[in-house]
Amino acid sequence: MKSNQVEIKPASLLHIDKILPLFSSYAKFSNIVRDEESYREFLTQQINSENTLILVAFIEQKAVAFLQVFKVHSTLAMKQSWLLNDLFVDIQYRRIKIATKLIQFLFEFAQANKVFSVKLTTEKTNFAAISLYQSQSFEQIDSHYIFSKKVN
Repeated sequence: MKSNQVEIKPASLLHIDKILPLFSSYAKFSNIVRDEESYREFLTQQINSENTLILVAFIEQKAVAFLQVFKVHSTLAMKQSWLLNDLFVDIQYRRIKIATKLIQFLFEFAQANKVFSVKLTTEKTNFAAISLYQSQSFEQIDSHYIFSKKVN
């Protein structure tokens, strides 16, 4: 039976072994498969970086969800903004508001760190995510286009 006692913490190197299965599931969900050592190396780099933050949701000491933000700076606001890049909840722990709790924790953490804004992108067909983000007061920005070009 799933417990609703969710504990959210910033990831540390001590959490890597607990995060790895979750991160691997996220990659598989996104049709990406790599060896565990690649994931371990990437997570270690991200956790050690001052430019990223990974928040992990635990239930009974099991990592069941995470989100990752990248810290960027807004030139015009002259403040830091955060880009919510990844959010994943283990399929067995969905529909119990863990993603909502992660986002709310993120907002509190951002406010305490005097972050100007939290931004994100999501696929237009990801209706569950769109509903979640709208319920958490994210506003769709119709005045901008998002462009991307793969360089490697």
